[in-house]
Amino acid sequence: MTPFEAAQVLAQNSDFNESLKILNSLWIDCDPRDEFSIFCAMMEVSMAQKTPGIRDAFDQVISGEGEWSEFWARRTLVEQGILFEWYGELCYSCNEMGAALDSLTRAASLGRDTSNMWLHLGDLYLKNNELELSVRYLRRSLELYKQPGLDILDPHEGYLGAYSGTHPLDFNPGPTEYLGALLDVIKLAKGRRSLRSVRDLVVEMIHQFPREERLPKIRLLLERSLVNHSLQPGYPA
Repeated sequence: MTPFEAAQVLAQNSDFNESLKILNSLWIDCDPRDEFSIFCAMMEVSMAQKTPGIRDAFDQVISGEGEWSEFWARRTLVEQGILFEWYGELCYSCNEMGAALDSLTRAASLGRDTSNMWLHLGDLYLKNNELELSVRYLRRSLELYKQPGLDILDPHEGYLGAYSGTHPLDFNPGPTEYLGALLDVIKLAKGRRSLRSVRDLVVEMIHQFPREERLPKIRLLLERSLVNHSLQPGYPA
């Protein structure tokens, strides 16, 4: 077992202090080919520990400031996308929504395509009253929702939690979180008479969560609202 693997076993058993000690020792004079994986492991463990100042330290990294300038310059676009997503999730967990939106948007522009990223972007655009984008991003999140569990994706593709086995920020969305997002979408859509745009989202949620008994009821209420609105004067044909 390599020292990196030993540190991972410790992290998977929630012994974050000892794991981080090994990672810090590996970081010193590490081979440039290994530095990204070691850095990601260090950041994941630090997030799990809720290390003070982790948000500011991460901000310096993705800004390529000071001692991090050469490290950031060596990052590929794929690696930059991973770090922008991680930083965005960290900002989201700290309720820094503006920074989260900026960083997650940059991650998406660099090709990141994960369920958590789209779920958070959907929520952020919903908070900004951007209904169509919110629905689009939530649907994409649902499409990707079960892929990690089905082993469709490579576990080493930069997913928070791949190192320690548990998402360090406790972002493990399920039916409750998606249902909450759906209800918020419906509230905004109803006020704009845009319920048609929500229909496909509800259908996708029913497909993903067939045991969630509330979803068919929501779909029925949605269909009734569509019919009622269509009978009102001035409603688009």
